[in-house]
Amino acid sequence: MTDLYGAGQWRTWEEFEKHVASGELRESHTLELKRDDYSSGESGKKEQAKDIAALALDGGVLVIGVEEDKTTGVAIKASPVALAGVIERIDQICASRIAPPLRVAMRDDLRSPSDPSTGVLIIEVPATGVPHMVDHRYLGRDNRTTRPLDHTEVVRLLARRDLDAEQVNKELDATSALMGEEGMSASRLIITATPIPMLRRDALRDHLAASGTASWFNDRMTAAAARASAARAGSEAMSRLFKPWTWMDRSNGWGARRIPGGAALRFGSDGKTPFVIEVLESGGARFAADFVTQVYKDRYSEAETKVLYLDYAMSFTCEALAWIAEVAEEAGLRGTYGIGLHLGDLAGAVRAPTNSIEETRLHVPDKTKYRDDSYRQILLATGADLRGPLQPMLDQLFGQLLRAMDYGDPLRQR
Repeated sequence: MTDLYGAGQWRTWEEFEKHVASGELRESHTLELKRDDYSSGESGKKEQAKDIAALALDGGVLVIGVEEDKTTGVAIKASPVALAGVIERIDQICASRIAPPLRVAMRDDLRSPSDPSTGVLIIEVPATGVPHMVDHRYLGRDNRTTRPLDHTEVVRLLARRDLDAEQVNKELDATSALMGEEGMSASRLIITATPIPMLRRDALRDHLAASGTASWFNDRMTAAAARASAARAGSEAMSRLFKPWTWMDRSNGWGARRIPGGAALRFGSDGKTPFVIEVLESGGARFAADFVTQVYKDRYSEAETKVLYLDYAMSFTCEALAWIAEVAEEAGLRGTYGIGLHLGDLAGAVRAPTNSIEETRLHVPDKTKYRDDSYRQILLATGADLRGPLQPMLDQLFGQLLRAMDYGDPLRQR
């Protein structure tokens, strides 16, 4: 979903009041206006949970602190509400009263000049594409009202979720085949990000054309590296398991060029391309890294051991998720991304040996071999997920692999 209603574009209180005074701010399928902050009791929390759950199907914004005309839905005037503790309460409502739980993005920086403890709260609800339940009822939204969904609607929407996963799997297969044609080995890591639903196939077209492909990639690379670095620094588990390295440092040459439907950045030299980034005009993205596993021969026994570099794979994925977050913001996409992860040539691999104190604490056997030839995971990430901590998404993508290799659950947030 793109921000077509303008509610997320207010930078100052003056801009907000000017929009209200224009008579152009009105409730719609994607915008709900509330004069007051519900009530602090059980009924108020339930009502707020319903409004947020209903918006989540197609995405939208709930603005609290605006009085509207009940007949037309047009905003009349600002009605500032007390903001202390509101964000924490809504986080709790989204986590405990809505099923499946929701992550929303909130702004409380639009403060009333006459009383800075009050203001307008903006709740950006991601488009998840699946129905959410409050009090055992799935909810949706008509033009301006919240309503329960009937059985046929729920069945259709849940079936669409399965089609979304199928779409991500197809994108993973196609990208893996493409990288194979470009000379990558079977031990490659593939990451894809697909907007679901794909509302605009040209969301990034003007951005890429206006700034020039090379400079656009350079700006995104700098921003993504900073985002990934902050994510690692903010988590003891991530700083312990991830290597702080940049893709450019691992190659002697790189170059950005246009490809059908987007642009690509290739790292490599001597005819090899160990890293690839592709950003599509739709807001989608593809990432590939080669040599996630390598075979080593013991100099004395000549026994061969296939080694999986999990820290390498997870570090690359961390950077890729930060890239996807940057691309989503640049494209103005506020919906859901289908993110796929594929690692190949894993059968018989053991984790890379290390003498680090951190790994010793995990009590990990040195020779735990992976049984399957490949590993694949898919997750649906909202805009709020991408702008939040990266650790929960990395846990969803790598958790099963970490457990299979006897790492335990170092990325699980408790």
